[in-house]
Amino acid sequence: MTGISTRFASMALAAGIAVGLAGCAESAQSKTCDQADKVRSSIENVRNVNLSENGMVALQSAVAQVGTELNLLRTTLAADAQVQVAAVQTAVGQLRTTVTTAVADPTQANLNQVGVARNAARSSIHDLATAVTSGC
Repeated sequence: MTGISTRFASMALAAGIAVGLAGCAESAQSKTCDQADKVRSSIENVRNVNLSENGMVALQSAVAQVGTELNLLRTTLAADAQVQVAAVQTAVGQLRTTVTTAVADPTQANLNQVGVARNAARSSIHDLATAVTSGC
């Protein structure tokens, strides 16, 4: 009887640990999914800035928020996703540069470049989000 009880207790403990570890994995995935949604939302906020109402400062703020959310996402991802994160960071850096240029010199050409850089950032964010949220 003691051997059966010990085996049952060991199996129950192993099952409990497995369930606990699965909960941790789901929690980590859930955090990644939530943060990826925040990155997507922040780039959409850049798209939705109304320059005539809010001005270029609002655009700069929105772009800064994309960078903040991206950095938070980066901390939740495994090493294999870091290459995609780097691509997004490059695209967001280019967007930040074009916004800074447009703030200093708001010509139509510079504003058009903001749109091009924003679309490139949206595309790279979409690619990253698709890759990291496949289990969401």
